Amino acid sequence: MVEICVNDTSLFNDYIRGQQTVEVKVNDLNTAHTLSIEMTNKGTDDTIVEDDVITKDKFLKIDKIYIDEVDIKQYIFEAKQNPLYHFPGQGPETIVGKQLHFKGPWKLQYGNPPRQYFATWSGSKQKINTPEKQKIKNHYLKEIKKIMA
Repeated sequence: MVEICVNDTSLFNDYIRGQQTVEVKVNDLNTAHTLSIEMTNKGTDDTIVEDDVITKDKFLKIDKIYIDEVDIKQYIFEAKQNPLYHFPGQGPETIVGKQLHFKGPWKLQYGNPPRQYFATWSGSKQKINTPEKQKIKNHYLKEIKKIMA
């Protein structure tokens, strides 16, 4: 069972079986957004351990996320999960990655409009050779940041 929320508004709450595509529409025009994905029904019986080795486990792997038609896979490293473990001290307090093995929301923060937000991220990492192109790029990035502020 997986719940997908944006800004604490539940947009999907259903079972995921095998590989599945989930499409949700966000009508919230607030500037800041938090996308959260959580596996909500995992219990201790969902992990099978034999001879100190996990032989079977229920987990959720995030293969792709498109926001406003932008593939944001390269930004997933910014998302974090605070797992709710089965036992105290079972693992780290925060996990960064694209797989959920425990309850607890996986969260990714982004700005609105998403295309401009992710363009700003990408633009700051682009390698543009000529000083003239860098000046033009920096001018437009500054303008986008003003619009978003």
